[in-house]
Parts: sequence; structure tokens; C-alpha cells
Amino acid sequence: MKLLPIALVVASVAGWPLQASAEDALKSAMQSYEKKLYSDASVTLLPLINKETADRQSTAALTLGMSLKKLYLLYSDFYTEALATDREYLTEMNKKTNGKKASSMAELYLAELDLLEGKFDKAKSSLESFNKQKKIPTIDQEMSAVFLGYALHKSKNADGGNKVWKNAKITSVEAESTLAVFKHRLGLLKTVDTTKFAAALQKNSSDAKHQGRLVSNLIYLYLVQGKTNEAIQLALSEKVTSPAGTDSSNPERTITFYSPDLIGNIAEVFKVASIHYLGMAANNGKYATIAAFHLTDIGIMSRDQKLAKTWSAKVNSANLPPALKGVWAVKIAALKVSEGKQKEVLASWKESMNSISDPLLGAEIVSTCMAVSDNCKSIIDDMDVTKLALTRAYSPLYAAIGRLHLSNNDLGVAVALLELARDKSNKNKIGQNDPILLADLAEVNRKSKAYWEHLEIYFEMSQQFPAVRQIQEAVQSIYSIQQKSAGDVKIF
Repeated sequence: MKLLPIALVVASVAGWPLQASAEDALKSAMQSYEKKLYSDASVTLLPLINKETADRQSTAALTLGMSLKKLYLLYSDFYTEALATDREYLTEMNKKTNGKKASSMAELYLAELDLLEGKFDKAKSSLESFNKQKKIPTIDQEMSAVFLGYALHKSKNADGGNKVWKNAKITSVEAESTLAVFKHRLGLLKTVDTTKFAAALQKNSSDAKHQGRLVSNLIYLYLVQGKTNEAIQLALSEKVTSPAGTDSSNPERTITFYSPDLIGNIAEVFKVASIHYLGMAANNGKYATIAAFHLTDIGIMSRDQKLAKTWSAKVNSANLPPALKGVWAVKIAALKVSEGKQKEVLASWKESMNSISDPLLGAEIVSTCMAVSDNCKSIIDDMDVTKLALTRAYSPLYAAIGRLHLSNNDLGVAVALLELARDKSNKNKIGQNDPILLADLAEVNRKSKAYWEHLEIYFEMSQQFPAVRQIQEAVQSIYSIQQKSAGDVKIF
């Protein structure tokens, strides 16, 4: 059963046959898309974009844009999970046992996490405490100064932040590139020469223990300079598995640290790139409506009202295939929420859900509602889920409702519904299962302390999405602590 009818639109609009090499690549990419192997589809299509005729280029751009859109939504989920697991992991590492912390470096990474979550006073406190330690490695001293300067800037103490940065002796490309990222975010730096950072990564001259931070910073800097292809290529590379740092002070155990900012930057790259390539496809008349549909959806799902409204005006609903007409009505309704019509829209969706007969449309209603409102539980209050068919056709609907319950921390109901959506015979396989469903199952298992189930899922996910290694390691460590086991973190 094909759960993504949107994917089929490209083949029909594309106007096969093409010449063999382009046709094979495009068909291969579409097959990867339908199998939910979005990274594979993107890797296949990137080389085609600038090498084909305008028409073929548009076909590749549309499929690539659709694949990157899926990756954006997925990595947004990964980023949320990374923040949560990192917080739990670092808190454990910062605890004292017999008067000694598991790692003296945990405080530095907790401060970074606080910066990402906007907790600037808490970050300053952690950094001040960290800086009182003796024998801090040089690179970590530099990172602490860069973090502290940024925390002061964000706390409306620009003079204090600039003073910290001026007095810091920054020699590493990790700290230097992080400083460039922070200055750009603050509007203090408009252009950055990434040549030095890229060369360091290429030559592996960077401290291998901290290369993950350089990868994250380069992805961000490439993106803000409009070097979209370079950013995507790095985001899809194996380098995203590199840690941001390690603590080897305990001879019996090496503790690894990552920056969840890496996954956040990857998600942003995929969003920007999907908008770029879908916009390219929209310039071709026969793809204009489909591309504008997806661009509108990106705007809705990311709560970017300007993007959504700009492209919704360019959708000619008469040109949409029948499978998308109902979905488009849901997207149009979602736009009305931002116009102050939430009550009316939610009431309409509730009525639709009470008599839903199309599981794909029902799933779209629930997932779209979650993107535009925090009151979506109301649309399923009167719905009797037990009357839904127990067939694979209803998997998307079970997954969407399960995700809604998960967002409300109704863990028991969530796991039951998500399990109904799962392909039991291939329970962790991407292709048979949507990766967002698997990510939700992993989250509910972690929250329920079923860490082994979480790790099994992410082991499979890491085969297609290598950046999730940092989530694996954090949860493996938490699981080890819960089991009171010792030794290095091992990924099975």
C-alpha cells in the first residue's frame, strides 16, 4: 500500500520517457522517496540539478524539494528529541557521587544547551562555575569564553560580552567558527570567510574530539552565505556523527559530548533547501501548482505565515490531482487560524474527524492542526477510535492521533495507537514504517523508561540518518546509569 500519493504526482507530470541516465536517476530517486529513504533520494538528485536541461532540471528540483521537505520535518523532531535527551544525559553527568561529578565537562555543555533554549542567566551561572575549575583544557577554555560572551550579549550586556571575547585567546577553529556563528546571529557579522574552517575539516587538522562542532558551524555558515549545496552535502555526510568533545579524565571511562545545535542546523538547512528547490520547480509551468502546494505546506508546518500565504495564492486548486484536493482544503483552513478563526476551524475539523472515512485525510487534519494550534485534542474528543479499521490503510491516522496524545503526554494511549500504526513484521524498518512514526515511538518509549526499545529504533534510524548518533549515545548512557552499569558508551 502506498501511503504517499503525492509522490506519484511527479511521475505523471514529469512527462516520461527521458533519456536513459536522467530517467534512471529520477526514477531511482522517486522510488527512494516512496520507500521513505529521503536522504538517498536527495543524494541521487543533487548532482542532476545543474547538469540537465531546464525541463529535467525542474523535475529533479521538484522531487528533491519534496525529499528535503520530509527531511526538514523529520530532523525538526530529531532536534526536539536531542534537546531532551541531552538535558537528561548532561544532568546525570553533572551529578556528584561521593563528592565527585561523573564529568567535570558536563557543566560546559549544559551551558551550551541553556543558550540554545534561551536560558541565558542559567548559562552564565553554569559557565562561571565551570571556569572555577583547575586545569581546563585550552580548547574548552576558549569555548567557555565564546559561550559566556554570547550569554552576556543576549542578556543585554553587549559591553560585557565584547570584553570577554576581546580578552579570550582564541586559537582553535572550533572556537573561532562558533564565535563567527554567534556574531552573525547577533547581527555583528554579515559575511564570513569559511575557507579556513572548510580547509581544517577537509584536512582533519581540527581536534578530532571536537570536529562535530566545526561541522555544525560550517553548515550554519554555508547556509547564511547562500551556499546551499555545500550545506546539504555536509549535512548528508558521515561527518555529522563526530562528537563536539570528550572527557577522558577518568581512565576507566571516556565520556562523549555532542552539540544538539548540529541537528538543529541540519533541520534548518533542509528547510531552506527545500524552499529553494521547490521554488526552482515552481518556475516551470507544469509544476507550478504542485510546488506551490508543498511550499505552502512548509510554511504552515513551520508556522511561517508569510511563506504559507505567499505560495497559497499561487496554487491553482483546479490543477491539483484528486488525491490532494481534500488535503488542500485542510491547508486553506489552517491559514484561517492565523486570521483569528481558530474556533471555527477546529469545530469544522472536529466534525470531520467524527465521521472520517479517509484515513489519509484524517491524518492530514490532525497533523496540520498540531502545527497551527495547541488545542488539537478537542478535535478528537468525541471520536471513537475503537471503530476505526485495524488495517494498514489506517496506519497514518493511528500514527497522527498517537502523536497528538504523545504531545499531551498521554503516554499509555499514545503508545497503543502508535503500535497500531506500526508494521509489526518489520517493526523498526524504514520503508514499511514512516520514520516520523518511529521517532514518535522512540520518544514515547524513552518517556516511559523503556530505553532499550528507544535504542533499537534509533539503531535502525541511524542507518539512514547518521546525525542521530548523538541521541543514541545520550540514551545509551542514561540507560547504563539506570542499570548502574559502567564502562564506555557502546552503540549496539
